[in-house]
Amino acid sequence: MQSRRSNFADLSHSLEIAKHRNFRRAALELDISASALSHALRGLEERLGVRLLNRTSRSVTLTAAGEALQSALVRPFDEINSALDVLNRFRDAPTGRVRLSVPTEAAQFLIGPVMATFLERYPEIEIEFSVNNRMIDVVESGFDAGIRYGGTVPQDMIAQRLSADIRWLVVGAPSYFERFGAPVHPNDLQAHRCVRLRIGDDRIYRWEFERGGENIEVNVSGGLTVDQWIAANPTKTISSFGLGGDTIFTGLSSQLLRNRIAVGGFSIYQALQASLRGRLANKAWIARNMSYIVSYAYGSSKDTCGVGRGEFEAGSCNNRDVLNKAYFGPNAFDIRHNFSAGVVLDTKGGFRFSQIWTAQTNPPFTISVPQIGGLTSTNAIFSTDLNGDGGTGSGSPRGDILPGVDLGQFGRDIRNTSDLNAVIRNYNQNVAGHITPAGQALVTAGLFTQAQLIALKAVSPLIPLIPAGNPNPFASKLFNLDLRVSRPIKIEEAPWIHKSFEIEPSFDAFNLFNRRGHNNYVGGLGGGFGSLNFDYAASKTPGQQLSDLQAQRAFLFSPRVIQFGVRVSFGH
Repeated sequence: MQSRRSNFADLSHSLEIAKHRNFRRAALELDISASALSHALRGLEERLGVRLLNRTSRSVTLTAAGEALQSALVRPFDEINSALDVLNRFRDAPTGRVRLSVPTEAAQFLIGPVMATFLERYPEIEIEFSVNNRMIDVVESGFDAGIRYGGTVPQDMIAQRLSADIRWLVVGAPSYFERFGAPVHPNDLQAHRCVRLRIGDDRIYRWEFERGGENIEVNVSGGLTVDQWIAANPTKTISSFGLGGDTIFTGLSSQLLRNRIAVGGFSIYQALQASLRGRLANKAWIARNMSYIVSYAYGSSKDTCGVGRGEFEAGSCNNRDVLNKAYFGPNAFDIRHNFSAGVVLDTKGGFRFSQIWTAQTNPPFTISVPQIGGLTSTNAIFSTDLNGDGGTGSGSPRGDILPGVDLGQFGRDIRNTSDLNAVIRNYNQNVAGHITPAGQALVTAGLFTQAQLIALKAVSPLIPLIPAGNPNPFASKLFNLDLRVSRPIKIEEAPWIHKSFEIEPSFDAFNLFNRRGHNNYVGGLGGGFGSLNFDYAASKTPGQQLSDLQAQRAFLFSPRVIQFGVRVSFGH
C-alpha cells in the first residue's frame, strides 16, 4: 500500500483509539466526532485489508494485527511529536545559535554593555562572535548578521543603525607637543607624525572633521600604520611604545602620584598548644629517673597579602582595596604543626641521657603570575596586572595571585606540583592570551585593537608547566635530634682538697642522625633557573643543573657535630 497523507492521519487516529479503548474519548481527544472517527478507521481497515479492532456495544479491543500496528507506530509518532515540540520552543521564545561578525570597537562599545542583559533575558540563545576588523562577506562566511561602520555596508545588504555618530578625538603626548607644537587646524596635521588606521575594507582611514557645517577629510601623514609597524617588527612588544608608566596611567589621584602613601595591614597569629610534663622514678628496668616535657602546637599565622609583617609598611595585593578579605591569608610563618620534646634519663649504671627532639611541617607559599614573555617592570601592567590596580609608584605592577589559587594555598589545598600543574593548565586555557585592564584601556581609547595588542604580546602570559621530574620544592626532613650522654662521678672528701666534688665527662652529638635536609626553592613560575618550572633534568647549561639547585637551596641543618667535654663541680 502506498503512503498517502490521509493514511498518516488515520494511523494517528488508530493510535488514539488503541490508547483509550473507547471511540468517544478518543474523538474528544482528537476534537472530531465519534462517527467521523469510526468512519476514518473503517476506511483505513479497508485500505489495509486487515481488521484492526474488535467492536462490541460495550468495549473496543485490538486484534493481533492491531496490536502489531500499534507496537510499530508508537515510537515513530512519539518522535514526530517531540520534533514538533522543539519547533514550539522557537515560536514561544527565541532559541538557537546566532553567529555575528563584528569589528573590535563594536564588540567593546555596543555588544559588551548589553550582552549580560541579553543573555539573562534570552537564555536559550547561543551567541557566537567573530571579532575582526577585516571586511568579509557576512553571508558567504556563514554569519547570520554583522556590524560595520556606516558607509562600509554593501548596498545589497539590509542595514539598521545601531549607534549615534561616533566622535573621534585627536590626541597626542604632552612631550610630543612640546617638541613639535600643537596643530591648530586639521590641515596642520599634514606636517605632524600621525598614527594611521587601516579600517575594515583595507583602506587607510582619512581623518574626518566637522565644525559649523564645514566637513574636512584629511589624509594625514605619518610613518607606518600600527599594523604595518607590527608586521615590520615582529619581535617587538608593547614596551616599544613607552606606555607602561604612571605618566600615562595616572590613577585616581594623580596629584599624589609621586608621594609614598604608607600602606599597613593587619596580622593575626593563633595557636593551640598542649604539653605533657612529668618525672618517673624507678619505673623501668634500666632507668632510675626520667624527667620529660613533650609539647605540640597547632599554629596559624595570617596577615594582609601574606607578607609576613603586615603591621609594618608593606605591599598590598590590591591597591584599590588593601584590606579586602580575599587578600588576607597565610604567610611564611604559618607552620601548622610543631612538635618538641625534652628528655633527661638517668640509667641504673649511672649514665645520663639528655635529648631534645624537634619536628615541624612546612609553611605554605603564594603563587603569582610571573613576568615572562618579554614584558617586565612597568610594562608588565599589560601582562600580569590582572586586577588592574596598577603598580607601586613607578608603574611596575604588583605580583597578582595566580587565578585558581588563594593566598598561601600552595602546600595546603594545592599539595604538590601535580596539583599546581592542574591550576596552570586551567589558567592557560581561560586567562592566558587575554588583555589586561590596562590593555583594555588602550582599546577603549581607540589607540590599539585587541588583535594588535595580542601581536605586541600585551596579554597575560602562557605559563610553562612544571616538569614531572623536578624535585620537591618544599624544605625536606624537618626533624632533628640533639643528644648528650654523660656519666657523673662523685668523689667524697678528697684528702688532698678536703672537699667533695663531682666529675661529669660527656659526649654531645648535635643533629645525631645527620638529617640535613634542604631549604625550599619556591622561586615562582618564571621558567628560569631557581623557579618551579625550570627543567633541571634537561638543562646542560653550566651552573644551571640539578646539583647547582641543591647548592643554591643550601642545607636546612648544620651537619652532625660531635664534641667531648668534662665538667667538674666542687662542693662546700
